[in-house]
Amino acid sequence: MKKMLSVLLASAMAISAVGSLAACGKEDSKTIVVWAPQAAINGYESIIAEWKDANPDYKDYTVTFNAVDEGEVETKLNTDASNGADVFFFEAGQIAGLQEKNLLQNLGAEVTAEIKARDEESWYNPVMNGTTAVAFPTTADNGYFLWYDSTVFTADDVKSLDKMVEIAKEKDKNIMFDYANGWYLPTFWFGDAGCIMDYVEDDYVTDIDNDTGKAVAKAVNALLGPDNNKMKNGKPCIIKQSKDLNSEIGTGFASGTVAAGVIGTWVAEDIETKMSKDENNKPHDDYKRTDGATYDDIKCAKLPSLKVGTNDYQMGSFMGGKYCGVNAQKKTGNIAVSISLANFLTGERGQAKRFETTKAGPTNKKVAATSAVQENKALAALSAQNAAGGYLQLQQSSNFWTAWETFGNGIYAGDTTTKATLSETALMTALSTLATTIKT
Repeated sequence: MKKMLSVLLASAMAISAVGSLAACGKEDSKTIVVWAPQAAINGYESIIAEWKDANPDYKDYTVTFNAVDEGEVETKLNTDASNGADVFFFEAGQIAGLQEKNLLQNLGAEVTAEIKARDEESWYNPVMNGTTAVAFPTTADNGYFLWYDSTVFTADDVKSLDKMVEIAKEKDKNIMFDYANGWYLPTFWFGDAGCIMDYVEDDYVTDIDNDTGKAVAKAVNALLGPDNNKMKNGKPCIIKQSKDLNSEIGTGFASGTVAAGVIGTWVAEDIETKMSKDENNKPHDDYKRTDGATYDDIKCAKLPSLKVGTNDYQMGSFMGGKYCGVNAQKKTGNIAVSISLANFLTGERGQAKRFETTKAGPTNKKVAATSAVQENKALAALSAQNAAGGYLQLQQSSNFWTAWETFGNGIYAGDTTTKATLSETALMTALSTLATTIKT
């Protein structure tokens, strides 16, 4: 049996959830360790018994969940992969790095066929290695869109960022946008602007400094620069968080100071809580509004367009999913069991439970078609944004994030000597530097 397992592992062949390979003998661990985000663990734990019922050969196995943020998985596995989790959930941006280090178990033809039958193609394509998959699509919710206060903006207003800014300035309302973040700021260069920021084979390619990219930079400079970014009271209109964007948008809506924000689905619960009353009919401590607005008044939509010269460019966005991998470097002989468990946790039942528990957007076609998912306003807006200008976030260059942070902060602060909007020469120099830096 041990010889059979070593051959299977060496040839990267996998057994499906209903496969016939039994657990190995006494020397093999009967514990499967899973790294998952804290918010999802309770839901996953509640369905382990169902997995065992469907796979009686594995009923004696213990499944242990450890809370590990999906963004930290590659770093943790780099330390000692052989002692890492058997099964782990991770972000799309880590796919290439995990593959390069041979950390993702090839799932084989049978499991790949299951994935292709149940998941959307756009979500399984990133983890295809030739004709077989190396990870399971898990969620389709890693992206951003517009949250807005419908007591300030109409549905027509939020189609244009220029219109929104005009209204917000007049009403002394803030728009929250993390302009010093390489995940958010490229939104202006994606979408209709059509700029690219990605690896093509082994070379990083970007054209953010082409003629269109330069025109976009001018529009962003006019939008964010200190000369123009002022409300009627003289304070900045578009602002980033002081510490935590995830909580400050909800606090801003609840206090009435924020009229819109660019972020993802994960803030829904926080916004709803801060815009609601408790069981004693007492409003949340952050709620300071006098108009009685509730969570129902906070709407979601795809990102607006930006006026660039004479063109209205639909803003794009990074989009990405979460995936589940099986550790190819584990030496316990539990590859088949791990694949079976990962397959179940990311199948229809597992994705339905994760949506129920965390409201994570599913990649599973059946779960995505349910009324609960279809009626979720945040997921509907994310879907609309992905369709209008989603840009799949995979691996980025090592200098990508800090370079965009520097660029965004520079525009917002203006010229360092005059404290005014950057001159065109300074702006183009900064854009050229940004393009060069993220290629290295």
